[in-house]
Amino acid sequence: MGKTQMHCDYCDLDNHNIDTCYKLHGYPTDKPRNSRRNPSHSNSLSSGPSRANDRAMVTAPMVTQEQYNKILAMLSSGSADFNANLAGIALYAPSFSAWIIDTGASNHMCSSLSLFSSYKPCPNPSFVQLPDGSDAKITHIGTVVLSPDLQLDNVFYIPSFKFNLLSVSQLTNSHQYSVVFLRDRCIFQDLSAKRTIGLGSVHGNLYYLQASSANLVTGTPTIDIWHWRLGHPSHHRMSELAKNVSSISYSPLHVCDICPQAKQTRLCFPHSSISTNKPFQLIHVDIWGSFSKPSMSGARFFFTIVDDFSRCTWIYLMCFKSDMKYHLKSFFSMVKTQYHCQIKHIFSGQGEEFLPEIQQIRSDNGSEFLSNEMQHFFF
Repeated sequence: MGKTQMHCDYCDLDNHNIDTCYKLHGYPTDKPRNSRRNPSHSNSLSSGPSRANDRAMVTAPMVTQEQYNKILAMLSSGSADFNANLAGIALYAPSFSAWIIDTGASNHMCSSLSLFSSYKPCPNPSFVQLPDGSDAKITHIGTVVLSPDLQLDNVFYIPSFKFNLLSVSQLTNSHQYSVVFLRDRCIFQDLSAKRTIGLGSVHGNLYYLQASSANLVTGTPTIDIWHWRLGHPSHHRMSELAKNVSSISYSPLHVCDICPQAKQTRLCFPHSSISTNKPFQLIHVDIWGSFSKPSMSGARFFFTIVDDFSRCTWIYLMCFKSDMKYHLKSFFSMVKTQYHCQIKHIFSGQGEEFLPEIQQIRSDNGSEFLSNEMQHFFF
């Protein structure tokens, strides 16, 4: 009796069975691939709905027959007891923004449109075939920014998906990145910059990458956000903008709490009751300090003299407040010698503190001491 010829139910070829099918399990590195008989089957994207008996479309990601049976049993029973490491199948997700790092998926796939930084509708009806044989429709294609250094381009948005898949092959082909898998983590490295740009963690025997919440797309900006971004324009400007931009809806009843506080006019300062018509008719004196850090000369205070008419200022460093008397006497002498005039009035914001020290200087020089309690001043 002759030897029974083997036949593969997967690729419909002879001389082997489904357990040793290269088309299903991959070609060994030491065996050349026959491109004529075994066409490429790495692409999981198809245009238009596929037929169930169409063998040309290879499922993405590819699994063995044993894994198919487990998936079908799990789907039919609704049980979550099977936790096999299948590409594209996950029974645990930390959050909606987490990404499963998939070495078997040919494209990035996302389940939430809010994770995209930009997107556009898919121009042609396209589908992805799942391991259970069903088709999932791709509605949008866009960009997802996971971090300032890690961006995913040409990401498929599939509303029927429950998880997000990060295709390692698409990422490494589109960028100069490398992905290193360790026992408890996964490291993303930028080969050109020679630095780490992402770090994944293991959950439920799958590698996950958490997206940064700062990069998620928010909904349509409200009128308050537009009003703030544009620098708080007036009601008239906002209404004109709403007429030309359809995405902006503006109501005349809109109230901004910041505008009245920032745009209200301030009353002018009252006119001073003190007036001078030449220098040294009135000088303002004050002491500043003490300071925690002394100067190079050891001074912790400084004494200021400001002429009311010219606004000219003199500053004297002092180690002690009592030095003010000496500096004020020197200033009187300097004015009398250099400018041939006499100071008429001395004004201090500290009032009584200066009174004991200036009492004698005032009487010796004929000047009048004024405190901040005086309401009227006449020459």
